Amino acid sequence: MPVTPVTTNVIFLIKQEIKGDKVNARAIRTPEGIVVLSGSKLREKPVRSCPKDAKANRRKYRDLIDENHILQADILFDTPSSAAKFVLLRSANGNTEWKTKEGITLSQYEKGY
Repeated sequence: MPVTPVTTNVIFLIKQEIKGDKVNARAIRTPEGIVVLSGSKLREKPVRSCPKDAKANRRKYRDLIDENHILQADILFDTPSSAAKFVLLRSANGNTEWKTKEGITLSQYEKGY
């Protein structure tokens, strides 16, 4: 469901280029989970082994993604991994995929790096 909860000013990023498909997603951590922020550029095409839940979430939120694969609203996910799979359309460990601009993983950040 689209939401706009803000409980921290730390932005976590996934920035990758996969076969010319540029991904540039931003998210914040909240007590409820992780919010992928509006304006995030999502991967266009899934890998062959893309998890079913990632495909299901893309279908669920397809009306919130424009023709350039830019997210048009904030979306809350229960876990960092479900958010990362939604962004990357592949299996992903959100605790290591989401990083601060300094390169600190979500897992490291939550442990006080």
